[in-house]
Amino acid sequence: MEEHLMKIGEIAAFFNVSVKAVRIYEKKGIIRPARIDKQTGYRYYTADQVQQLNALIELKGLGFSLNEIREIMQGKGMTGGWQNACCRKKCAGRRASVLRKIKFQSLTA
Repeated sequence: MEEHLMKIGEIAAFFNVSVKAVRIYEKKGIIRPARIDKQTGYRYYTADQVQQLNALIELKGLGFSLNEIREIMQGKGMTGGWQNACCRKKCAGRRASVLRKIKFQSLTA
């Protein structure tokens, strides 16, 4: 049974990112298409790669740079240091979200 492949535009739309962003992630070595059509240049992705893109977007949302995300996704540096960095970034993100809500509430009060 052949695995279903998705076009770059399909996964970009699914995650609400631009095709250009997905190509940047490819250029940075974070995600690579399973297949590139030699005639059309279309890029195709597997379900596993869609999961990788989801992880990338989550890490980006936590404030990691693309270089840091590449290292994390390649399994480099997955020590306590990276785990601590994840926790710090997640806490910082939550703190910023709470501060935005407080500021918004004070503006609307």
